[in-house]
Amino acid sequence: MKRIIVPAIAVLASLAVFAADREREQKVSGLAVELREHPTGKSIYNRNPVIVRFTNTTNKPISILRPLDGSLWCWHMPHYKLEVEDKKGKKLKLSGRCGNSGLWANRKWSGDYVVKLFPNESFEKEIGIYHRVEENGEYKVTFSYSYFANKTNLPNVKYPNGLWQGTATSKPITLKLKKGL
Repeated sequence: MKRIIVPAIAVLASLAVFAADREREQKVSGLAVELREHPTGKSIYNRNPVIVRFTNTTNKPISILRPLDGSLWCWHMPHYKLEVEDKKGKKLKLSGRCGNSGLWANRKWSGDYVVKLFPNESFEKEIGIYHRVEENGEYKVTFSYSYFANKTNLPNVKYPNGLWQGTATSKPITLKLKKGL
């Protein structure tokens, strides 16, 4: 009986350490992201819309960027990366699109893009899932926000100083997605 209890205790202890490390990582990184089901599932702007919630987990203000045209394809910083898996664990590919990207028309750089979050403050952004969904059904979806000042690549665009840097990843959620709209 002791031989079974000792490994079980070791497994439980390592799970507790993993959970504590994950929580500590979020607090150190300063930014938590959460993926939520869209309240209506319908959007005039996005197909298969979802809500991303960004929360400042520090005791100081931080600033992040709204997506640029191409951020969902990880072409430009910040990356708004979605990973979508079917029931078999196969990752879906992003749909193709035109090669035009960069700053959005009718938006002022950088003022219309910067979001300042005070301690414990949250900001929500609707985004679309542009993956090749071949049949209606349930899919596991994870979101990551990444920004690194040394990896910006837009010509003639100077990114603002002092933006939060790193990668923050949501826990996966299961969503009902519609076939390629």
